[in-house]
Amino acid sequence: FEGCVKVTLRRSKTVNFVIDKPEVFYSGNTYVVFGMAKIDDVSGAKEAELMKAFQAAKAGMDAAPKEEGEEEEVDAEGVEEKDIEILMSQVTCTRNEAITALKKNNNDIVKTIMELNN
Repeated sequence: FEGCVKVTLRRSKTVNFVIDKPEVFYSGNTYVVFGMAKIDDVSGAKEAELMKAFQAAKAGMDAAPKEEGEEEEVDAEGVEEKDIEILMSQVTCTRNEAITALKKNNNDIVKTIMELNN
């Protein structure tokens, strides 16, 4: 079928298989579909996740923006400078965020990177 953009196969009430840009052939009463199938969760989990992200972004926009230099310096005692620099380059965060996160994770840089990336 020319112009077929998407094929959806329903597996259950909550799971669909979706094939984007498929190759579809028809013979008699049989369809043959070629393409990469992806699982599409229709249980509402995606919608709930997107709604949470939207609300978090909105809450962040509602907060009064701080001007540069207005941020208070966090005490870096017990945190190595090289860990702070690595964290700031890997996660793209501020110095204060890096120090706070490192202290929270007992100076474990791997846990801290994982936390800040999520």
